[in-house]
Amino acid sequence: MSAMDKLIDLLEKLKQENPEFHDKAGKALDVLIDDDEEVGAFEPEEEFDDSYVELEKEEYEKILLIREKTTNLVLQLGLTTQNYEDKKCTILEKIDTSQQNLINYVENLKLQKRCDQESDYELLFPENGKTAAFRKI
Repeated sequence: MSAMDKLIDLLEKLKQENPEFHDKAGKALDVLIDDDEEVGAFEPEEEFDDSYVELEKEEYEKILLIREKTTNLVLQLGLTTQNYEDKKCTILEKIDTSQQNLINYVENLKLQKRCDQESDYELLFPENGKTAAFRKI
C-alpha cells in the first residue's frame, strides 16, 4: 500500500470517526484524489538490490574521518582518566600525610601540656570568647 493510499484511508477513517473534522477531512480527500488523478498513477519503483551498495569516495573518507575523530576522543578520555587517577592518588597521599601530621602534632601538644597519656581527650575549639582546650573524656 502506497503512502498516498494510507493517507487517503486515514482521512476517510478520520472523516467517519470524528464529526468535527468531517468537512476538513472531506476537502483534504478531494484535493488528494484530484491531485492523484492529475499526476496519474504512481509508478512502482524499480527493484533495488541492496546486497552490495557501493559508496562514493567522499562518503568513505567521511566515515574514516569520523572514525579517526572518535578514536582520538577515546584516547583523550583515556589520558584524561589516567591523569585524573594519578593526581587523585597524589592528593590522597597528601591528605593522608596531612592527617598524620595533625595527629602527631596534637599528640605532641598533649605531651607538652602534661595531659595524662592513659586518658582520652577531646579537642575543644574556641567559642563564645573561650580558648581552645583539651578536655578529658
